[in-house]
This record gives sequence, structure tokens and C-alpha cells, in this order.
Amino acid sequence: MGKYKNIGIQFNRNFRNDLNSNFNNIDIDIQAQKQRVDNLIIGTPQPSEVVDARGEFTLLCDRLNDADAQLAENTYLMSSFQKQTPEVTDIPRIKRAISKLQDAGGGKLKFEKAEYNLPVLNEVDTIQIPSNVSIDFNGATLKVGKGQNGGTYYFTFLINDTKNVSFENANFIWQGSFNSTTDSVTQYGVTRTQYSFNTIIALNGNYDNVTFKNISCIGETDSNTYDALIRSFSSNGGKLKIVDVEASHYSNLLSDGIRNAYINNIRGTKRHNLSNNVYGPSHLIYAGLQNSYVNNIREYGDLLGNSLGTGATIQATGIKNTTISNIHTTMAESGAVVVKGTAIDSTIENIYCSPKSMTSYKNNASLFLVGVNTNLQASIKNLTFKNITCDIVDYNITGVWTGGTDSTWDNIVVLSSESSIQTNPMLAVVTTNTSKITAKIINKSTNEALAHFISGSNGNEISIETQGKFKKNITYYNAAGVAQWGYSKGNVLTEKALTGNVVGYNWRDYHERDSNKYISKSFNDKSKSMKFSNILETTGATVSVTVPLDFPNYQVSAYASSVVIYEFEVLGYGSNSNHIAYKKYSAMLSDGSSYASISTINQITSITHGDPLALSYTIDTTNETITFTCTRAGATYIKGIDVVVRTVMSV
Repeated sequence: MGKYKNIGIQFNRNFRNDLNSNFNNIDIDIQAQKQRVDNLIIGTPQPSEVVDARGEFTLLCDRLNDADAQLAENTYLMSSFQKQTPEVTDIPRIKRAISKLQDAGGGKLKFEKAEYNLPVLNEVDTIQIPSNVSIDFNGATLKVGKGQNGGTYYFTFLINDTKNVSFENANFIWQGSFNSTTDSVTQYGVTRTQYSFNTIIALNGNYDNVTFKNISCIGETDSNTYDALIRSFSSNGGKLKIVDVEASHYSNLLSDGIRNAYINNIRGTKRHNLSNNVYGPSHLIYAGLQNSYVNNIREYGDLLGNSLGTGATIQATGIKNTTISNIHTTMAESGAVVVKGTAIDSTIENIYCSPKSMTSYKNNASLFLVGVNTNLQASIKNLTFKNITCDIVDYNITGVWTGGTDSTWDNIVVLSSESSIQTNPMLAVVTTNTSKITAKIINKSTNEALAHFISGSNGNEISIETQGKFKKNITYYNAAGVAQWGYSKGNVLTEKALTGNVVGYNWRDYHERDSNKYISKSFNDKSKSMKFSNILETTGATVSVTVPLDFPNYQVSAYASSVVIYEFEVLGYGSNSNHIAYKKYSAMLSDGSSYASISTINQITSITHGDPLALSYTIDTTNETITFTCTRAGATYIKGIDVVVRTVMSV
């Protein structure tokens, strides 16, 4: 049988090996025969018609095989569409390829991993994408925006009234500049200000089932800035998916009427804020986001110029049935999430914001990192904000600003740094009605901070834990002494100091004093008591311990009053059981003529054992504390002091 082996009739290892050897030899013979025929064809002059039919392929059969594969999958290679004379950009050949797909009823266009020059200088240059077209840019570099430097701007790609479109694996490099022109123009049947057309990919009309995946977009230099990567000019858009996007040099990366969207894994840095001189603050995402899910968004690094007036990473301008989750913002001068306009039945969760710097916004009373705009109770309702952490460092700004009606703010944490001087509220409850708020406010500084204020808010359940040193909180009034957002009524504010002083509350108008309820739970919830101790490393002649108190608010009207009753049990002890002193006090703190003062403190019980120790107290109404001291004249036997304090009642 020559080189082919006789495999016999036994199905054993030799049979299998011989069979595989025969298959291999047959394939070698087939390829050799094919090569012989190919050489004969190549070596023999062929009719020009046959040569032309080969195109870019060596043999006509190779091109026919490629055509069969493309017909089977409706896949076209960009390499099959070359520039023609006198074309100098890649726009015409891309349009020819897309036209070919459109004629075939749709399909896939695959680019080479190369560089493509796409300077769109008029509406005709814009590449419009028909329905049922998928483009795999295959990691290609697409240079866009060149020539658009201060003149009229046009889209690079337009998806208008089309369905089932996808872009993937594209690397855009913007070579133009930001358009600051505010003149109104009509292009593509859309009338907008010129800056709106400073957009790379535009969506319009009744588009549906559009996907963008694995896209990057950067400026060629820090001077090459653009407005939007993807902007929707339609409020009727259907299903939209945007995933795995990295970008820089943008003003509003994903912008305007984005609805019915799944947005995941978006990364941004070097956002510029030139937009603030034209139409408003910059953002990573600025959109309506109705019926949408936004997840895993990161924005970091430095802002690229004009920090004044910067917006948040996400500004939701009218959300409904939407979840915004896992947002992480450390970009300089930027907040994380701001809700503006109508917002209904949506969740904002798992947010972390700690701006790298706040050069322009430091000490700004109106800036907050996460929250909603004020005076919008009617249009903002049934929202859930949960698991929100804002580290405001030492910028003296507000971390969280609540708002709306029938909403929940759960597990809100606001922190300041060791060097902070926080005179603006760390938490602001403003124009918030019939909502539930649970927060923890942590001041790491030795300076007193303003934990929170309440204004124009009614019927809320507010529960706050504090750590650190705080001023007494107030309802917010403007410089003219007028309630900034109206009176607050019917709120129940429960406060618990985990460490540091009890914050307390000053209702600045008797209408509010009569209507709102303040409850201090700074002592153990079950026993309403807390223990304070000071134990000396070695015995001494004196030992003291300071207890923070919840002083009542100052009296602002003859119709308003406030009283808190405390009990203190004080135990001083020496180095052995022969030196013990115990006293029990009852104290009443009530409004004085101006500021709160202790009006009565009585000793209820006094027990001593052995050599007597002296117990005394000092009241500090400024810092709202009482200090207990144990002494023994002329001796150094004292070891420590314990104080147990409980709230008996308050009115």
C-alpha cells in the first residue's frame, strides 16, 4: 500500500495509531496536490478578468472562499474596502463598507487594528449607522475631531431611528477642542446650541437595542477637550447598553436623554469644566436615566482646568425606576451623585466620595457631595439613598444634603479629618418631608464641628449617631434671620453620642420648639446609663473625670421650655479597700434667662469607708460638661474614680 499502512481487523492500539498516520498522510497529499495546481495557475498567464476578480487575494478561489464565509455570517472586513482616489480620509471607505452591510440587510463589520483618520467637517461626512449593523473596531485607533477647533461642530457617528446596533473595541482620540459657542443651529434635523454637537456618537429618534462595549476616548493632548462621547437627543430611545468605557478630557461623557439604559464599568479622569462658562457644570454622566441601571462608576484624578462650578460625577436630571449603585469618586473638586428635577421610585446606593482636593469649593456653604436639590418635595419622592460615605476631609463643606418626600436615607456616614474646622453642616436635612434618615457623623478633629441642621423639613424620623466634638445644632436661618427654607415641624430627632459630647439641638423659633421632638440616647439604650472612668497608673492625691451632658436649648420664647433630669453615681477609691467614697446626685438642667444652666443639683446619698475621700463637681456650661473630682488632702492613696450617669427624664 506504499506509505499508507494496512490497519488490519483488530481494534487495538496499533489500529488507532496506523489509522491516524493514514489520515495525516492523506492530508499531506491533498495539500501537495493543491499547491501543484496553484503553481500551475500562477505560472500560467491568466485572462485580465480573472486577475481582476482575485482582488487582494492571491487566487480567485481564496476570494470565493472568503466571500462564502462572509455570506454565511454577513461579516465584512474593513481591509476589503480601501481608499480610492482622491480620498485622503478613511470616512468614505467606512461608509462604503456600511452601505454594503445595509444592502445585505445587516451584518458585522470588522476593522483592522490600525489607525483611522475621521475628521468630520460637515453633515455629509458624518457616518450614519443603519439598523442591524455591528461594528468590531478590533482595537483600532480612531482619530476624531480634527478641524473642529472653534468652528461648527458635527457628529462623527449618528444612530438615528435605527435598531440592533453595536460598537465594540474602539479607541477614540479627540484632536479638536471644546466648542464654547452658544448660538442655536439646526443640524441633522435637530435644533440645539452649537456646543451640543461637540459629540462623537449621537443617538436620535426611536433608536432601540444599541450597545457600546469596550470603548476608550481620550484627548490627544490636555488641550484637546470635547463635550460628550455619547449624547442622546431623543426622549423616545429604547434599550441602550454602555459597558466598559474609559475616558478623559470630557465635559459630560454620557449626556442628555439616556433612558432604558444598562450602564456598567465606566472610568473617567481629567474631566474638564469649560462647560461651566457655556451651559453649566461638567459631569461624567448627566442624564435622565429613566428605567435604567447604573453600576460600578469610578472617577478619579485631577480636574482639567476651571474648577469653579464643577458638578458631581453623576447628575440625574429626572430619574424614575432607576438604580444607581457602586459609585466611587475621588476626583478633585467633584461630588459623587446629585439628583435634580423629577426623581421617583429610585435607589442610590453604595456611594463613596472623598474629593482629592477642593481648592475652589473649600468653605462653601452651598456645596454637598451626595444629595438632592432643595425645594423639590413634590417632584422628588419614594427615593432610597443607602450605604453612603462622604469623607469631607478638611474642606468645610456638606457631605450629604437630603430632600424630597416619603424617602429613606439609610446608613449615611459623613467624616471629617483631624485638621478639620467644620462650620458648615456635615449633614443637611432640607426640604425633606415624611422621610426616614439614619446617619453617623464622625468628627476626627479636636475642633468643634457642626454635625447637622434642619430646615424646611416636616414629619421626619431622624436618627443620628455622633463621634467627636460638636457644636449644638441649629435650625437654619439666613443672614436676615429668616428661616431659609421655611419652618420645620413634626420631626422626631433621636441622637446618640458614641464618643465625645452630646450634640443637642437649638430650635430657633418657638413654633419649631413646640412641634419637634428631640430625644437624647447618648447613654445605653436599655439602661439609659453610661459609665465614665479614670484610673491612675500610680496612686495620687487627686483624680478627675469629665462627663458630657445634653444641656437643654436656650429659651427663645415665653411659650417654650426644656428640662433634663440626670442622676449621677460617683465612686472614688484608693489603693486598697480602706479608702472609698460614694455619692449620688440628682441634677435638673433647665432654661435660664438666656443660655441653659444647671438650676439645681442635690446630693441624695453619701457613703464613705475608712479614711475619708472628698468628692466634688465643677459645671462647665460653655462646653456643656460636668467634672467630678476625688481628693484626699496630704495623701497619695487615690487610685481612680467612676461615674455612672443616666437620663431620668426630659421635657
